[in-house]
Amino acid sequence: MKKDMTLAELQVEVARMADRREDYIVPQNALTFQASGPTAVEVLRFQGKEFPLSDHSQHQMATTLRIPAGYYDRLRREHRDLLDLNVNRHLAETEKSRMIRTLDGQARAFLSERFLRVDGDQLLAILLPELEALGLNVESAHVNSSSLYVKVITPALEGEVSKGDVVRGGFAFSTSEVGMGQIRTDSMLDRLACRNGLIVGTSLSSYRRRHVGSVVMAQEGTGLAMNEVAPSFVELQRRVRESIRVALSEANFKGLLDQLRITRGLAIPSALDLEVVVLRIRRKLGLRDSEASAILSQLGREERSLFGLIQAVTRCAQDVTSYDRATEMEAMGGTLLGISHREWEDLVVPAAETKLAA
Repeated sequence: MKKDMTLAELQVEVARMADRREDYIVPQNALTFQASGPTAVEVLRFQGKEFPLSDHSQHQMATTLRIPAGYYDRLRREHRDLLDLNVNRHLAETEKSRMIRTLDGQARAFLSERFLRVDGDQLLAILLPELEALGLNVESAHVNSSSLYVKVITPALEGEVSKGDVVRGGFAFSTSEVGMGQIRTDSMLDRLACRNGLIVGTSLSSYRRRHVGSVVMAQEGTGLAMNEVAPSFVELQRRVRESIRVALSEANFKGLLDQLRITRGLAIPSALDLEVVVLRIRRKLGLRDSEASAILSQLGREERSLFGLIQAVTRCAQDVTSYDRATEMEAMGGTLLGISHREWEDLVVPAAETKLAA
């Protein structure tokens, strides 16, 4: 799996972010937007404040205002004065409140007033006592302005896919503070020979919680969102801890290990070009061209089976720059682990296909 932060480094950054974030509840028609200023930076203004907008927050704003993404991006590139007119006209259409999440002076999210804020510091307060109680260490962690990840592997869950090929089990936890993903826990496997991480989102341990809660009110005079402990937090705490216990159970690990063993017997026919196989999974998984090319190269060094294909995808996950994307690719490996025999037969049936772009 891709490595980034230690637990100590994660805790320091999460604490810093907690100190530097501010959230506002603002009527939409009290917001003004400018893209055509002298700095060529898109900004959002309200209550005498001005915040540069992240790319993500702009895409959320465009979606909320029902401005097609392609049209928004074109105006952003070619007609910034027209973008001002479009956005401000739509902002003025309603007084419904929006949540503007800021960090380090930048608007990082444009959200509903019902967005459930359960942030990294609060979630670590759930996770860390559980890790300590179970004697677990963090294998890999990462946090940025949008997402947080904690991945745990334990030697207490260990087995062989084949003689000498050792796999360990654990769990992956992730969330997004800006509406890019749910609060979630999933089982995880780690192949020691190559440290390929595999996130299994369909196991019994998988848990999902959308960031939707009750309406958040603004503090009078400041517009800052009130810091209330959501009534659902206790239930969230219980469910996360419960899902971790299931992920770390011997029964769950054995079931996933058995699935992984089965993949070794699902062969890629020798008559089928590996490039065709990769082309088909690119469509299924949403791989980028560069990722598909890297997987094809790696697959040539793996055994010709579903197991080899999973290893090629998860090995290439270690090489992508973005930790977010690496985690998505580790989950793609889990998707392949969970495909049915019928889906596998469709992937390896001989057929003429257009090959990958050079």
